[in-house]
Amino acid sequence: ALRRGEIDEAQSHADALAEEHPGLSATMSVQVSVLEARGEYAPGVLTLLKFLSEHGDLPPRKMSYLLAGLAGLGFKAVEAGQLPAESLLPTAKKALEDATKLGYPEFELSGTHALLALIEGDPETAVRLARTGADYNHTPLSRADDLVTLARAHMACRDNAAAREALAKAEELAPWSPRVTETRQRLSVA
Repeated sequence: ALRRGEIDEAQSHADALAEEHPGLSATMSVQVSVLEARGEYAPGVLTLLKFLSEHGDLPPRKMSYLLAGLAGLGFKAVEAGQLPAESLLPTAKKALEDATKLGYPEFELSGTHALLALIEGDPETAVRLARTGADYNHTPLSRADDLVTLARAHMACRDNAAAREALAKAEELAPWSPRVTETRQRLSVA
């Protein structure tokens, strides 16, 4: 449902899962995915932080995936102005570092590192990392997200033609995504 952009349907599946299997990491991940698809990054971050505080004994592999998700969602919350950078960036950066230490594949974090570079004012690095992320990402929604980061990084480098090209590819994958629609609006004004 999320891949098709049918957010209300995805929400009903997430609600059913929460009712049938409360407290599972898979249930929480689905709930966070729906919040992210709605552009509600701050509630997603808070949900993840609450879950991690209650389940500190997860196996390293599972913990690495949750921490990688927390980092990416945290950076999106900062980028969107939903949570203050000064309080969230250190937490999200630490989550990113810990995810790698626990075995999350570094190359799969290129898009996350790209968004951090963009937030920290290094659009050239963001372009390089986002391009790598988009080239190697195997899920359509994550790839669209990396392409949006690439488009935004190109915009920060004042290359709106390249930004439009990256955004067009993102729109093929997830035209409904909040980051895609926001970037489209910003580019149309530019």
